[in-house]
Amino acid sequence: MAFGNSILGLGAVGVEPPNMQVGYVRYIGDGNATQSITTDIGFQPDFTWIKADNGTDSHIIQDINTVNSSYISTSSVNGSTSSTTNVISYDPEGFTVGSNINQSGVAYQAMAIRASNVFETVTAPTRYGTTTKTTQVTACEGFSVVRYTGDSNFNVPHGMGVTPNMILLKNLSRNVGWVMFINDNGTMYKIDMNETSAATTAASALYAWDDEMFSLIRNYDQRWQQSGDEYVAYCFAENPNACAVRYYTAASGNYGNVFNAGFSQQFTMFRRIDAGDKYAMFHRTRQNAGYYLEAQGNGIYNGGQSTASYFYGTSFSLSSGYNVGIYSAIGGRYFQISLGKPV
Repeated sequence: MAFGNSILGLGAVGVEPPNMQVGYVRYIGDGNATQSITTDIGFQPDFTWIKADNGTDSHIIQDINTVNSSYISTSSVNGSTSSTTNVISYDPEGFTVGSNINQSGVAYQAMAIRASNVFETVTAPTRYGTTTKTTQVTACEGFSVVRYTGDSNFNVPHGMGVTPNMILLKNLSRNVGWVMFINDNGTMYKIDMNETSAATTAASALYAWDDEMFSLIRNYDQRWQQSGDEYVAYCFAENPNACAVRYYTAASGNYGNVFNAGFSQQFTMFRRIDAGDKYAMFHRTRQNAGYYLEAQGNGIYNGGQSTASYFYGTSFSLSSGYNVGIYSAIGGRYFQISLGKPV
């Protein structure tokens, strides 16, 4: 496999990107100004996604470019919000949290991902009939953080060296919603993350994507290409040790809810495509309990036995025999992404 990006070692054909690493931990706030989180991490992250294990506090998303300065949240349409009390540093063996996400006695779910630990300039050749942006990227084979500015160039290099399976995109400059792009057997879909509506074809937003870039439609929509606005895109691709994606149609009997990813799954997220529903997030630290978080809101839910989750070996499953809209409505079409670590 060749990797043709001009980011550090990725610039040389045949030089593979760094390994993608994923850690997931449930920690308890101690009420101090800071707390170091290293359990179940063991690497320096480039991205963190943290949510208090309650139904009130927001999701807190930060990356190598925003740690100790600002954050965004999937449970809000707000642009980048200044803060120095969330994750305040990415450390060699984990990360350090500030007082806002270290409240005494509160449990927090935290996911950390390592890409390359550097944030560098990426360029790529002109393609799809338009010129290419120069972006700032930290990337590995399976994940990248991409910063770009809206302008007249519509190709956005992502730096991974493989074609994305999912992109989460947010305008940092304006209070407009998140957009999620996925590709179900050749059909590209766009989902408005802050809503519970069905997916629509991505023809109004995304022209194409490949192993070097994703190409935006020339319509200057504020959500992905307003001139002068700053954007972040979190790109995910299948990686045999850390990231797996599947699409399925729920059927009577098994509902399509057993997923063998080939690695130890720590986190998995479902979204129905053909109808509106929540983004349902399950994590190993709360398995068997029926709990799940929603990505587009602050809620935590307990569906009891109907949403009891099981992580075992390299597999993940939910209770069978239940017709549940978030993952198993009979005839429903679903997207699932799982992140984890080697067994």
